[in-house]
Amino acid sequence: MTSPAKEIADYLDTQITSLTSGTNLFIGSEPNTPASVVTVYDSGGFAPDQTMDGSYFINRPTVQVRVRNASYTTGRAQAETIRDTLREVVRQTLGSDYYGIFLISDIVHLGKITTNAGLAHVWTLNFQLIKED
Repeated sequence: MTSPAKEIADYLDTQITSLTSGTNLFIGSEPNTPASVVTVYDSGGFAPDQTMDGSYFINRPTVQVRVRNASYTTGRAQAETIRDTLREVVRQTLGSDYYGIFLISDIVHLGKITTNAGLAHVWTLNFQLIKED
C-alpha cells in the first residue's frame, strides 16, 4: 500500500497554489525552517473491510495534517483551506482509488512553538480516508 500521507501531500501540492512539496509542504517530518510549513503524517487508522468474497479490501487509514505558521490568521486560514479541499475528495484517484476523505477532528490550535525561524502557531487536523488498494 502506498503511503496515504504521500498521496494526500501530493494532492494538496496540486490543489493549493500556496503549497509546494519540499519547500513548505512535507511528509512525515517537519523541518525547523521555514516557520510556515504544512506537514502530512501517516497516523495509523482503522481495520480494513474485506468484501464477502475476499477479493479486495477497503482500507481506512488516517492522516494528520499539521499547519505551522508565524501568523495566527494566515495559519488558521490555511488550515481551513486544507480542510475544505480534502473534504471535497469523493470517488477520486489520488494514486489509489478514494471513496472519500472524512474529517475526524476539526482544526485544533496547539499554541505557539519556537522554530529556528522564530515563533509559530501550530494547528492539526485529522482525517479518515476510505480507499481501495
